Amino acid sequence: MKHHDKYFTREEIIREFQVFDGEKTLGEVDVRDVFHAQVPAKGIAGCVIEQSVLSMKQNSTQEADLSILQADGSYKDTELKVTGVEPSNKQGEKYAAKEPMSLTAVSIGVIEHEKFLESHFYNKIAHMLFVFYVYDRKSGQKVVPYAEYDRFPVLGYKFLDIADDKDELAKFENDWTQVHDYLLSIENREDRYDLYPLLHQKIKKDLFYIDIAPRFKLQPRQTPRFRFKKSYVNTLFQNFYNHKLEKLSEEFNSYSELDRRLHALTEQYRGRTVEELIHIFGIEVKDIHKLCKHITETIVVHMLGGKSKKISNIELFEKIGLIAKTITVTRKGMETEQMKLFTMDLDEITDASLEYEDTSYYEYFSNHQMLCILFEEPCTAAPLNDNVFKGFKRLVFEDEMINGPIRNVYNEITDKINNNGVVERYVYRKDGTQRINDTGVPMTALNFPKQAQSSVFVRGTGTDSNSKPWVFKGRAADGTDTIHAYSQQIWIKGRYITDMLRKIDFI
Repeated sequence: MKHHDKYFTREEIIREFQVFDGEKTLGEVDVRDVFHAQVPAKGIAGCVIEQSVLSMKQNSTQEADLSILQADGSYKDTELKVTGVEPSNKQGEKYAAKEPMSLTAVSIGVIEHEKFLESHFYNKIAHMLFVFYVYDRKSGQKVVPYAEYDRFPVLGYKFLDIADDKDELAKFENDWTQVHDYLLSIENREDRYDLYPLLHQKIKKDLFYIDIAPRFKLQPRQTPRFRFKKSYVNTLFQNFYNHKLEKLSEEFNSYSELDRRLHALTEQYRGRTVEELIHIFGIEVKDIHKLCKHITETIVVHMLGGKSKKISNIELFEKIGLIAKTITVTRKGMETEQMKLFTMDLDEITDASLEYEDTSYYEYFSNHQMLCILFEEPCTAAPLNDNVFKGFKRLVFEDEMINGPIRNVYNEITDKINNNGVVERYVYRKDGTQRINDTGVPMTALNFPKQAQSSVFVRGTGTDSNSKPWVFKGRAADGTDTIHAYSQQIWIKGRYITDMLRKIDFI
């Protein structure tokens, strides 16, 4: 039975969505008082858009949220996705996607016998309408209660017709096929119930745009779900928010296609120095003897036909969560420096209700891969322009590492912060004199995992000695019980990375 209130023309939706002009809040557009007419719970933002903005009836069926009229008189089923973004600490981004986006269940027992264009997954992603709002936490607020979503500003909306973009559709078909083929391969095995929980682990390195919600359990039954990667949702939002990323002229629909291209580039340019590659691609530099470290990323972008300075400016790489890291090794293959990864979220750390698998910390390691660009330095004193290109390796953080040393560091930090276990001490030189920063502030150190004790460790970072946004209880160096600290970043030892890379073949 059709629900008459779900049928719209695109023009009708655009007209109704004019109510968002001026970044109105969800509460301001809630003309039907949905926030008070029903108990605010998960999905309340979507209910407000459906009922107060589009005048739809409350509907809990699994069919598509909307049907949009086409030029030929047919209707196009369209999923409405109302999703939050948060202030971003990345340069050039005002906001970033808050989380991955759940799509639909991986229906074990059904998907094995589906074809992609007839699958439930395809029907969910073929045509979508996104509405973006700002998940605005007040100072010191960890999680915002659903009842307070009424103060969240709505930024706008974006139509996404994946079914009409053959290149994008090919990428999603490849991702879906990875899931389909794995489940089909174990369908008749006696140990299939032991293998179902390994779905995410077995195929994650081959997935472009989606991932599988990893917490799969048989008892109690927890069905795995398809999700858009957080990196994919974020790229959609950045394009909506006019932070345009560069599109490569060459299409890559899977990691295997990208790997083949990178292999060909390695064969063509292996053994060339940074200076030679700069000349080959006509890259302009001010002084060949004073190069910035990101010049190696610029070279790789040019290898792929792009013009940007950094790989993070390439739309495809941002969508799939592929992070470029230049690894410089000695002639003996030893590391030359440590690797900086990301800044931790203090609000997440202090949220006792948040499980490890739901944190951005876990998401970074689970849903990102590293494109390691390897260069070899001829000697320690050699300038950057003399480093020699060796090739590419793709690094995936395995579940054993994510749930082992990486998790141990997270647990140690959260335990110390949440149980007043952080100790701040003044730093002294070997001769016993106290170390003072250039600004005249005494240097301090926290008892977080250090490089000397852990392969994954923490370092504080700030614009100056007075930039200490982290505030929590503990034993401060000045004798008080309140610690003011720099933002804390996660690093990995260079030796740990090179040890992992030795076990991985060049692409």
